[in-house]
Amino acid sequence: MWLRRILVLLLAIAAAGGTTLYVRSLIERERAPEATAQERRPAVREVLVAARELPAGKLLGEGDVRWQPWPEALVGEGWIVKGEAAAETSGAVVRTPVARGSPVPADALVHPGERGFLAAVLRPGHVALTLPVDDAFAEAALVRPGDHVDVLLAQDVGDVERGGGSRRAAELLVADVRVLAIGGRLGPSAEGEPAGAHRARSATLEFTPEDARRVALAMDLGRILLALRPLARPEMPASDRPTAASDPVTFEDQASAARRHGGPVLVFRGSEVEAVRARPAAPSRPSRPEPGR
Repeated sequence: MWLRRILVLLLAIAAAGGTTLYVRSLIERERAPEATAQERRPAVREVLVAARELPAGKLLGEGDVRWQPWPEALVGEGWIVKGEAAAETSGAVVRTPVARGSPVPADALVHPGERGFLAAVLRPGHVALTLPVDDAFAEAALVRPGDHVDVLLAQDVGDVERGGGSRRAAELLVADVRVLAIGGRLGPSAEGEPAGAHRARSATLEFTPEDARRVALAMDLGRILLALRPLARPEMPASDRPTAASDPVTFEDQASAARRHGGPVLVFRGSEVEAVRARPAAPSRPSRPEPGR
């Protein structure tokens, strides 16, 4: 009796153990393909690639580059990998062309302050010329690298027809010139830095060689002024852009026009503004000789 019970118990234990082993083997078989797939899946890194064609001399901006997953085993030496020190591209300039979708090598970019940055910014066929700026320009600090300006010349010229008297004139020397640097600053200002933190005494502009010679000569003739152009402007080839104006504007022309039209003069008294119309000056009459003389 007892022997029979013991045999039944042993058989039950053996059946339970066999069932457990069978279920475990089924679970391991299901997990094996997943583990194999994970082992075969290669590790990836995010590398910097060109989102569009990047020609030499291009200043990198938003949308020019992007991060793209790349097999770690295929990441080339010198590529820019996310999380590394060389991953910063703000203000960088393309030194060598990079095709769209291609990884951007670190040596294909040059950053502000590095050797050769200014030469990389220059477009082919152009030169850089540094001009002194006046106190008003330095104090305002409104022009930044990358802006476009017009270069003006204001000077005193003699009036040959009237015996060499003083005559002031202003003319446009070169239009639509790109600003490369303000003082020693070649890139954008640091985040949170006020506009007037650095008072620049010079501006480096991009000219064609012919325009650079014209401006260099004008620096000895009078004052060089820079007029900021709007950021939104139609794109046109450099050959079609205006260069120099044909007719200078003289002080004599403006003064005579004001006398003819008798334009109003605005008078400010505190917060009140009054428009006073100037009267044309009466023509001078010849003095009559006194009697007896």
